[in-house]
Amino acid sequence: MASWHDGAPPPLVVPPLPEQPRSTHPPRILFLYGSLRERSFSRLLAEEAARVMAGLGAEVRFSTRMSCR
Repeated sequence: MASWHDGAPPPLVVPPLPEQPRSTHPPRILFLYGSLRERSFSRLLAEEAARVMAGLGAEVRFSTRMSCR
């Protein structure tokens, strides 16, 4: 049997997950960004990521640091 000392990686053993009921709603994703500038790269990135996730069927919401006060 190979071991770490031989330079071979150990065998990957992944236990099976227990069966659970699947969710009936789409994934819910909250995007946080910290800048209030209109051309903020963090805001633009969050909006683009949200567009992609919404296109995949996710429910998307936004929050800024200022709205958390």
